[in-house]
Amino acid sequence: MTSTNTVKAEKTKKFREACRACVEEHHVPSQRLGFYVRWAQEFAAFQPEKSYGSVPPPKFNAF
Repeated sequence: MTSTNTVKAEKTKKFREACRACVEEHHVPSQRLGFYVRWAQEFAAFQPEKSYGSVPPPKFNAF
């Protein structure tokens, strides 16, 4: 049985890895990294029941 803390830790790890990959791909300056990480965390927390993994990339590229 997996504890809630373990699941949350794994999701946090995956989020950080995805965020790092994204900012590296888009050459975000390191001094702006904190801003984008906080923004993404707040965005994900805004509607926690939503799964953005199923949203096609063109929807996100519009932003």
